Amino acid sequence: MTERKNGEMRALQPRELYRSQQYATAIYRSELHFAWGPGYEIEQSVHGAPEIRGYSQEYLEASSPRRQQIKDHLTEGD
Repeated sequence: MTERKNGEMRALQPRELYRSQQYATAIYRSELHFAWGPGYEIEQSVHGAPEIRGYSQEYLEASSPRRQQIKDHLTEGD
């Protein structure tokens, strides 16, 4: 929801947000690439997301608290 100048509340137009999603993602990734300080090398992941070069996938998975939460949740269902 968003509020108009006259105080009226309106729903956002999801179609326009969806259309601009790829463009916004490209800008975000470009800006993120330049935001890293010196000493970091950035490379694209398989999915196009920026990754810091030099960290193995095993390290990233082991140091991700969210990933561990997901794994714990999945094993609860067994």
